[in-house]
Amino acid sequence: MNERRPYFPIDQFSLDRDFRRNPLMAAIKLARYKFPAKMLSPQDRVLDLGCGNGLSSMFFASHAREVVGMDLFADIERVSGEMQAPNLRFVQGDILDPPEELGEDMFDAIVSIDVIEHFHKDDGERIVARYADRLTERGMMILGTPNRLSSAYRSEQSRAAHFHEYEPDELRALCDKYFKRTLMFSMNDEVVHTGFAKMSWFFYVLCFK
Repeated sequence: MNERRPYFPIDQFSLDRDFRRNPLMAAIKLARYKFPAKMLSPQDRVLDLGCGNGLSSMFFASHAREVVGMDLFADIERVSGEMQAPNLRFVQGDILDPPEELGEDMFDAIVSIDVIEHFHKDDGERIVARYADRLTERGMMILGTPNRLSSAYRSEQSRAAHFHEYEPDELRALCDKYFKRTLMFSMNDEVVHTGFAKMSWFFYVLCFK
């Protein structure tokens, strides 16, 4: 059995605070939620892994039938009060050890943006494997993460909070172990494209059962 290692809270994205600090980066962060939101169907039941302060979950709730946002370190009571929609709820829980409140629910889509890099490499694989089994028969997982090849151009604070950053081909190869089909998209600033992945700042892997 893998030994559990401690994790720590990270400085979660706050639109009010971060827009004042760096408006351009705040806009880029929001764009990272827009792309997966557009991949959802109005009939989808969605699990947002590592939802933080709930902004991503709000994006997804506008495009799906139901959204469950889950995070271990977020103030879920506060998030539930600030981010409200009839089809949205939040659960306090460890991604590596889902809470009983999540039950045995299955989801049409599981989305995790800016999350997997905050886990050690073996735990990242545990996440992909565990949640592949929580998808419905034709379900989809969307992972979005910074490109390790652009690490030198990010802040020291950002790098310090990442236990394992992925190169695009590395994460796609991991997902290929648990899914029948994967698609990769690159992202530079707000632009999502199919260009040369090694030059991307951020990338997505879309995984299909």
